[in-house]
Amino acid sequence: MKLHYGLDELGGILPQLLPILIPVLIIQLVMLAVALISLLRKELPFMDKVIWLIIIVCVSIIGPVIYFAAGSKMLDDKVAKGDESRR
Repeated sequence: MKLHYGLDELGGILPQLLPILIPVLIIQLVMLAVALISLLRKELPFMDKVIWLIIIVCVSIIGPVIYFAAGSKMLDDKVAKGDESRR
């Protein structure tokens, strides 16, 4: 198996890869959009939002997964504690 392809060879391989790449790209964009919307709806301090925004956007496919696996619950708990302290 060849690991390095030139631009001329990529034209021959690309049609074979598109059925795999298109669903992955769609899933990535949907996860990114949902994670960003979820983050922006939370009432959090500005710096917390900025840090999670950087993680979601810059860590590519894994960023939204990390946010939904760990960050969303952690931030919900932080918001709940903040609401209790305001009462």
